[in-house]
Amino acid sequence: MREAESVARAIGADRTRPPNEIEKHAAQLIVEPQNAQEVAELVRACETDRVTVAPIGAARTLSQIRRAPVQIGISLRRMARILAYEPEDMTVVAEAGLTVGDLNATLAARSQRLPVDPRSPGATTLGSLIGAAHAGPIRAATAQAATPRESPTA
Repeated sequence: MREAESVARAIGADRTRPPNEIEKHAAQLIVEPQNAQEVAELVRACETDRVTVAPIGAARTLSQIRRAPVQIGISLRRMARILAYEPEDMTVVAEAGLTVGDLNATLAARSQRLPVDPRSPGATTLGSLIGAAHAGPIRAATAQAATPRESPTA
């Protein structure tokens, strides 16, 4: 655990925290980088120091597929911005920590939405949506909602 704390603090002690009740099943320590460069630095340092690391999203899936928590869980909570939005072109560029619910709230002002239907849009980040291929009840009932891996819009 000491190696993990040392690696995590390299990007800033203010972005390192203990896991919450759900996250503790997925990771021993949580790091919240602010940009892609910090994610890359963290992953590089973990590889060098042989510290286990994984993205955690809302920590609902990782704990189910791993026998033990990773040493460092990367939360993209601080990377939750819409970087570009062109409603007329129906294109949006957003960071992986943004939730589907927050994205759809922004898009709704122009009668648009991301055509996916995860179980909990307010808790499902774009990163976990794609990484875990989340799909919801509309996908099961009809062909109107695709998983993000099937959708050319994701």
